Amino acid sequence: MTNEELLAEALSPKSDTLAGDDLLTGPRTITITGVVIATGSERPLVIGFDGDKGRPWKPCKTTGRSLVKLWGGDFDKWIGRSVELQRDPTVKYAGEQIGGIRIKSASHINGAKDVAERLNGKQIKVRKIGVLKMDANPEKVAPDVDHSVHLPALEAAAKIGVDALKAAYMCMPDDAQAGLAGHKKRLFDIATAADATDYEESPATDGFGKSDGEA
Repeated sequence: MTNEELLAEALSPKSDTLAGDDLLTGPRTITITGVVIATGSERPLVIGFDGDKGRPWKPCKTTGRSLVKLWGGDFDKWIGRSVELQRDPTVKYAGEQIGGIRIKSASHINGAKDVAERLNGKQIKVRKIGVLKMDANPEKVAPDVDHSVHLPALEAAAKIGVDALKAAYMCMPDDAQAGLAGHKKRLFDIATAADATDYEESPATDGFGKSDGEA
């Protein structure tokens, strides 16, 4: 590790998400490995990325909107793409200027983009996001893949039950599993309901596999 990396790790705040203070020593480039929507959370966008011992990045809604403006709303397609993140000391929270994470540059965009950020009800700041130059090695930049082609099979398995869903999920390649991470809760709810229905409709047994009334 470089001195900068050692210092960043030593000064890293105790948090369950990548934070602005993690970038005190300079910008950091991350490659997205998964996206999950945590409905009801203050920061519902949860982005997994390579490294950082499994901690995700939970961008604020302002930065989340910037990602949508850069790449579109189909977050399955964000998998394999990269952003360079920096700490912006002017970011405010609850009226206090505490600093926060903003996007400096991004892969998979055609030229620099001007992205409008709403600071409050009236003020808007335009941030210029540059093009992130990635290694030309194709193994390091995942191609755009439509993982939704796997959904019908997973939904059919979910209607059978949890065990069937798990078996179908494990048969998929790793990149497809990551790309469909946002559908896991919905599919699991379907599978759990299917198991509950099967249990209610099955005849009662005496504990040895025999139905009531059987000799």
